[in-house]
Amino acid sequence: MEQRERAGRTPFALGAGIVLLVALGLVRLATHGPPSGAPTPEGALRSYYRALEAGDCERAARFVHPEFLEAGELCERFRETRALSGMLLRVISTEVADDAARMVIRRGFRGVQDRRIVRALREGDLWLLAGGSSCHREQRPTDLGALHLEPGQDFDDYSSFPPTSGPHDPTPAQAGAIYEEPQPLPPLVHSMEHGAVVFWVGSASQGVREQLLAVVQGLFQEGFEGLVVTPLPVLQVPFAMTAWGSLQRCLGVSPAEIRAFVGRRYGSGGEGALACRGRAAGLPPCAASRT
Repeated sequence: MEQRERAGRTPFALGAGIVLLVALGLVRLATHGPPSGAPTPEGALRSYYRALEAGDCERAARFVHPEFLEAGELCERFRETRALSGMLLRVISTEVADDAARMVIRRGFRGVQDRRIVRALREGDLWLLAGGSSCHREQRPTDLGALHLEPGQDFDDYSSFPPTSGPHDPTPAQAGAIYEEPQPLPPLVHSMEHGAVVFWVGSASQGVREQLLAVVQGLFQEGFEGLVVTPLPVLQVPFAMTAWGSLQRCLGVSPAEIRAFVGRRYGSGGEGALACRGRAAGLPPCAASRT
């Protein structure tokens, strides 16, 4: 009797199992299928952050462009992704050009507020996120040469602000220094000719400034002695990084982006080898300049 009842239930159990498997397959398709995106760049951004807040990596992945980050990769590194994304506070501005958009956002990150640039791409009628950065694209302003001014003479016709080349004081500003007061531009330009990287602190909050100084102090300890930090109150971004011929403006502190700029530009300038003496001699950018 017991065997007969089991046999009688088997077709029903098998059918229910198939239905369940199909249902699970549909759920898997929905969560791992193509990104869904949003009708606007801001919509994709907010949906992504809502999914992060909810701890839903699969939903977050549906608003990220697969060429930037695959769903599986996002979920494997989800804790890191949430930490690095911070908390969205508001969208400050959005610029759309054809099928690409750049949004400037304010976020809470590691106990302070900063700003970040987030890119989005249009796929059909929907928008997907395609990465973010704390800095604008690196610029290469017009090279104005390396003419020496008279000692103490000012110059106000540089090709960029902050400057990256041009007439400068015959005496460079001391490198390996963090200045509390704004420094004259011409001596700092001379420092860049000697291979220094200069960090100009503008509208940064105290928290952002402290984060920046922590990164710079770490670079000092590694041997990058030709670094300078100086206030520049009229600068309209939190800070900018310059080396001879190069400028990058930043909205927030990304250690990776700061290190990348220093790694590319440290020791540049007509007399850049001066920044590669002593402890700095073995640094990658210094070693590369000798090959």
